[in-house]
Amino acid sequence: MTKEQVRYSLFRGQKLAELFEFCDTSEGYVIYKAPFEVGEKVIYIPDIFAHEIEIAHSIPVEDVNEVVSHLYTGNDILAICGGNEALARYMYGGLTWLLPESELDSLELENDDAAMLEICGKTWHGLFPATTNDYKEVTI
Repeated sequence: MTKEQVRYSLFRGQKLAELFEFCDTSEGYVIYKAPFEVGEKVIYIPDIFAHEIEIAHSIPVEDVNEVVSHLYTGNDILAICGGNEALARYMYGGLTWLLPESELDSLELENDDAAMLEICGKTWHGLFPATTNDYKEVTI
């Protein structure tokens, strides 16, 4: 389902649990995670408790857009990773409950430039600038 299809279904009173198959992670979080694919299909919903996402009851109409903002498509994941599909797939593989942006932060903090080059391919553009015009670029 796309975000727009989900939005429409939620406005009609359907519950997220009717639209997606949520699962418990080994860490005790409840998420939805489909295999990674680039496109408009929703593939990830982070932990419902940490992000206050209601799945068992109809969502009030005024809250639908907020809930939909917590749904991630393959294209969203790819955009978060600066268009680098290798990085997007790698980062997505490690998601267990966090927001993808937070998972990427952790990935960059845990890996040095050489490791990020290994993950991303020949060129890696650090995604978090020191200033708005100062992006890090590393090439091999």
